[in-house]
Amino acid sequence: MHNARVLVVEDESIVAKDIEIRLKKAGYDVVGIASHGDEAIEMAIQFMPDIILMDIKLIGAIDGIKAAQTIREKTGLPVIYLTALADEQTIQRAKLTEPFGYIIKPFRMGELVTAIEMGLYRHKMEKKIIENEAKYRVLVESMSEGLIICDPKGHITFVNPTFCTMIGHSADDVISRNMLDLIDEDSKNIMKNQWILRKQGVNDPYEIVFKRKNGNSLFARISPRGLFSDSHEYTGSFGLVTDITQQKSTEKLANIRRGLSQALSATSDLNVAMALCIEAILLATSMEIGGIYLSDTNNGEFRLVCSKGFSDTLNERARRFLSDSTFTRLVGNGKTIWSTFNAYGERLFGPDMEELYRALVLVPVFFKDTIIASVLLISKNQTEISEFSRSAVDVITSQMGDVIARLQTEEALQVSEGLYRTMIDSLDDIIHIIDRDFTVTLFNKTMIKWARQDGYHGDFFQKNLFDIFTFLPNNVKQEYLHVFESGKTLITEETTQLNGKEITTETRKIPLFEGKKVKLVITVVRDISARKKAEGYIRILTQELLKLQENERQRIARDLHDHIAQDMLSVKINFEMLCENQEFVKEADKNKVHQISESLQSTINAVRDISYYLGPLGLDQLGLVRTLVNYLSDFGEKNNIKVDFSATGMERLKLEFETQINLYRIVQEALNNVKKHAKAKNVKVRLIYSHPKIILKIEDDGTGFDVENRITEAIRQKRMGLRSMEERAGILGGTFNITGKNQKGTRIIVEIPKRELQNEF
Repeated sequence: MHNARVLVVEDESIVAKDIEIRLKKAGYDVVGIASHGDEAIEMAIQFMPDIILMDIKLIGAIDGIKAAQTIREKTGLPVIYLTALADEQTIQRAKLTEPFGYIIKPFRMGELVTAIEMGLYRHKMEKKIIENEAKYRVLVESMSEGLIICDPKGHITFVNPTFCTMIGHSADDVISRNMLDLIDEDSKNIMKNQWILRKQGVNDPYEIVFKRKNGNSLFARISPRGLFSDSHEYTGSFGLVTDITQQKSTEKLANIRRGLSQALSATSDLNVAMALCIEAILLATSMEIGGIYLSDTNNGEFRLVCSKGFSDTLNERARRFLSDSTFTRLVGNGKTIWSTFNAYGERLFGPDMEELYRALVLVPVFFKDTIIASVLLISKNQTEISEFSRSAVDVITSQMGDVIARLQTEEALQVSEGLYRTMIDSLDDIIHIIDRDFTVTLFNKTMIKWARQDGYHGDFFQKNLFDIFTFLPNNVKQEYLHVFESGKTLITEETTQLNGKEITTETRKIPLFEGKKVKLVITVVRDISARKKAEGYIRILTQELLKLQENERQRIARDLHDHIAQDMLSVKINFEMLCENQEFVKEADKNKVHQISESLQSTINAVRDISYYLGPLGLDQLGLVRTLVNYLSDFGEKNNIKVDFSATGMERLKLEFETQINLYRIVQEALNNVKKHAKAKNVKVRLIYSHPKIILKIEDDGTGFDVENRITEAIRQKRMGLRSMEERAGILGGTFNITGKNQKGTRIIVEIPKRELQNEF
């Protein structure tokens, strides 16, 4: 990758300058040279190079490994070690920092360029893998392996440099060629069979032999994955290629591992899996005694899960040793202990067992950065541990971390799923989850019960929702599509027939996201028939209550007007006549009588106003429109508010008294709110008949208010004005809507169906 930006970290200035010159000749940009660890960290953060060449031995307290680790944590930049240090301890430390290369000095420039290119390519691929982890997970885990991608017919569409190095061909040599051209004759039938398996979704590893460019054979193990489109169409495959040429000489180990892998993939029992592992390790190493301990992260102790040849005394001493901090210090860097008795055995077992045990292997098993298990192997006869045994232990224990983590996770998941299933099955609501094809992926027992009542007796899982509930109308599909596209919860009510009975349900369609896209929709269906029935009863009771209330208002209004007001008027007239044409009455007494008369008249007017408010006189004779004209005119004069009223289409409309009185009360309550709160100068009232609805609009230019906050405050203060208007509209089978903004007035819109004149109450 020409023009890549490189940071050189080297404490020898001459060597650093030589590297800089050679890199520039190779087409790279050197952004800087650092000789100290802390300086390297600062320059990495400042310049953000594409790659860093890091010497391990540096001036100062921070060596190259510590600097690389810090840079990796803070920036994620790729680091290649360029060092003369090649001892096992240094290499093990370096491995923990996940370097992108490890080059031993002195080196050839071609080797360095190759390492840089591989590091840059690997870093680039890691970024892509992060963006699409599911698609490239195998590649992320195995970037040190060769990678090859083929189309459905086996033609190569991509290879990585590692694969090219393995077979000795360039990428241009192999791109577009068929895989069959690169393998030997015995492998061709294997390859053809594997293509069939890929299309069937089978992705088991297999072995073939490649033909190198120089004529030699490359024994390779392929870890394949089939590629499928969203519509499940097979689009090809990719495979990770591992060079097992050297391993073929150890056929015994390969057979053990293959058998173990198959056995582990077939079991979901952790104890069984660990027993398989310990048997395989003992077989491969020829050691006589072995055990696997699992770590308890809660208390830091280890427990023996499987063993062969362990005595109680040995188990207890081993358990104490594993739980001690000494063990953590020994293996904390991931290093396996390969030892004769004298090195660690006496510390582990005690001097009294020296004659019984000669050699031991202690292997920490990691998942990510945590020790989750430990394998202890002991031999009574071996005084040296062979390389073959070491390889066998490494190979088998390398699988154990993922296996243990997977099985423990599956066990916890099964417990969680059991609780979850019990919970949703205990609900009376229908619960199911569907994908974009309306395929049911989860359901509860209530759904089964409802479907059975509707006559469906087939399977549920992976079936189309509309095949299960045939009574669902077509608009339900559109509702689901809306939820998938909008990502918003949708709440609806439906009335359906179930088992010959009409029921009302409330349905909540809730989106479940994968990233920013809705992948599934969970549906909760609740039978609200009883609630709706109760609401109907409440509505009828409220209606009857309001009727009784209006009747009582009318009665009180008539009594006030026909009796109290008239009686007070009679008293006023008779009182005035006492002083009329009486010469002996003093002028002061006449004035007093006049004042009392005016007070009586004011009281009479107040009684008449109360009577008019309680029951608008003449509503049944004059009709709603003329009664509103009189009321609004009187309201405007008394409150100095200009009221603009008009009625359209109402001239020949004969409304029943219930409709008239409720519309009148809504106007009355709205104008009362305007007088008390709005500080308005103008009010506009419109009464319109537009078949089949009657529409009432009331607008003012007052201060306005936040509707939601006002309703909340009204409920808290137990004020029922707005609620009363909404209930009256509901009684008439209509809707009530109010909008308002601070300093921008308020608008009320009521829409009710026209009701033909029936018996008045």
